[in-house]
Amino acid sequence: MAVVISYRPDAIEAASRIADVIMARFGDDFVTTSGPLHDHDLLLVVIESGWAAALDEPWAVAVRTKIASALRTSIRVIPVLVSGAAMPDMDQLPEDIRPIVFCK
Repeated sequence: MAVVISYRPDAIEAASRIADVIMARFGDDFVTTSGPLHDHDLLLVVIESGWAAALDEPWAVAVRTKIASALRTSIRVIPVLVSGAAMPDMDQLPEDIRPIVFCK
């Protein structure tokens, strides 16, 4: 199994901590924050406060594309809520990634 972590630029610290924990448990080759999505079995989406509101920023194009692609395939998507964030309401999200609210 291979895991990729998706995060917005200001969530790099949280994403790094998550990656460190996974690598300590399963090895360095188990997790990445980049690379082709089709090479992975699981997409962890780091969601902090304000994540949904920031989806119109330039960095979000790649994040949204990765999430939407994973949701359309057999790649499992797991949202990881950090720093007290709550799961965004479906109506706060672009249509192509709304199914993320049902992922666990």
